Amino acid sequence: MTTYCTISDVNALFGDISDDISTDMFNISIDNAGSWIDSALLRNHIPLPNDDNSIDNILKTASIYFAASDILMSLYHGDEYQSLMDYWFNKATQLLESYIDAYKADNNIDCTVNHKNALTYKESVQYGHRNRRYY
Repeated sequence: MTTYCTISDVNALFGDISDDISTDMFNISIDNAGSWIDSALLRNHIPLPNDDNSIDNILKTASIYFAASDILMSLYHGDEYQSLMDYWFNKATQLLESYIDAYKADNNIDCTVNHKNALTYKESVQYGHRNRRYY
């Protein structure tokens, strides 16, 4: 799994909160953020970055925001928690979606057909009609 951000990146968002939160909690929230990003990229047939040097800034920022929402989940409770966590989670989700859309546009990816031998609906209807098969 690729690590998209570090503890110091997350601390930069809040100021230094490392006194309130353990290193293990930071690492778990950063791992969760990386898993969330990896799964979204793989689900959309986008290759994962090969190494830490090829990580786009949008992915790094989204990872920081996902980690922030995980950390806020442990610090706050009730209505205060919900508004703060939702804010960072939604912001991260929007960044991730914009990255995916931009990648698809730049590489002319249309994920409606998952492999090169798949038939489109029109082709499958024509194939069935040609062979007197009606599906």
